[in-house]
Amino acid sequence: MRYCHIKKMLTDYVADGGTVILSTHVVEVIEKICDRYIVLKNGKIIADLKPPANRKAWSWRRALWGC
Repeated sequence: MRYCHIKKMLTDYVADGGTVILSTHVVEVIEKICDRYIVLKNGKIIADLKPPANRKAWSWRRALWGC
Protein backbone atom coordinates (compact mmCIF):
# COMPACT_ATOMS: atom_id res chain seq x y z
CA MET A 1 0.00 0.00 0.00
CA ARG A 2 1.36 3.43 -0.92
CA TYR A 3 1.88 6.29 1.52
CA CYS A 4 -0.84 8.41 -0.11
CA HIS A 5 -3.40 5.62 0.44
CA ILE A 6 -2.42 5.19 4.07
CA LYS A 7 -2.55 8.96 4.65
CA LYS A 8 -6.04 9.10 3.08
CA MET A 9 -7.28 6.22 5.24
CA LEU A 10 -5.95 7.86 8.40
CA THR A 11 -7.31 11.32 7.62
CA ASP A 12 -10.73 9.86 6.73
CA TYR A 13 -10.78 7.88 9.97
CA VAL A 14 -9.93 11.00 12.01
CA ALA A 15 -12.52 13.06 10.11
CA ASP A 16 -15.12 10.49 11.21
CA GLY A 17 -14.14 11.06 14.87
CA GLY A 18 -11.45 8.42 15.26
CA THR A 19 -8.08 8.79 16.95
CA VAL A 20 -4.82 7.55 15.48
CA ILE A 21 -1.67 7.06 17.53
CA LEU A 22 1.38 7.19 15.31
CA SER A 23 4.89 6.43 16.50
CA THR A 24 7.64 7.64 14.19
CA HIS A 25 11.02 9.31 14.07
CA VAL A 26 10.18 10.80 10.67
CA VAL A 27 9.43 14.42 11.53
CA GLU A 28 8.14 15.25 8.05
CA VAL A 29 5.31 12.74 8.48
CA ILE A 30 4.08 14.14 11.78
CA GLU A 31 4.38 17.72 10.56
CA LYS A 32 2.16 16.95 7.56
CA ILE A 33 -0.60 14.83 9.09
CA CYS A 34 -0.71 15.22 12.87
CA ASP A 35 -2.67 17.84 14.81
CA ARG A 36 -1.10 16.97 18.16
CA TYR A 37 2.41 15.85 19.00
CA ILE A 38 3.45 14.10 22.18
CA VAL A 39 7.19 13.84 22.64
CA LEU A 40 8.56 11.04 24.79
CA LYS A 41 11.97 10.75 26.39
CA ASN A 42 12.88 7.59 28.29
CA GLY A 43 9.21 6.61 28.31
CA LYS A 44 8.00 9.87 29.86
CA ILE A 45 6.03 12.66 28.20
CA ILE A 46 8.23 15.74 27.93
CA ALA A 47 5.97 17.75 25.61
CA ASP A 48 2.35 17.80 24.49
CA LEU A 49 2.11 20.19 21.55
CA LYS A 50 -0.68 21.39 19.29
CA PRO A 51 0.32 23.50 16.29
CA PRO A 52 -1.75 26.59 15.43
CA ALA A 53 -3.86 26.71 12.28
CA ASN A 54 -1.03 28.47 10.45
CA ARG A 55 1.41 25.55 10.36
CA LYS A 56 3.81 27.32 8.00
CA ALA A 57 4.73 29.82 10.71
CA TRP A 58 5.06 27.15 13.42
CA SER A 59 7.83 24.74 14.27
CA TRP A 60 7.49 21.95 16.83
CA ARG A 61 11.25 22.16 17.32
CA ARG A 62 10.99 25.84 18.23
CA ALA A 63 8.01 25.18 20.52
CA LEU A 64 9.85 22.39 22.30
CA TRP A 65 13.44 23.60 22.42
CA GLY A 66 13.19 27.27 21.54
CA CYS A 67 15.25 26.97 18.35
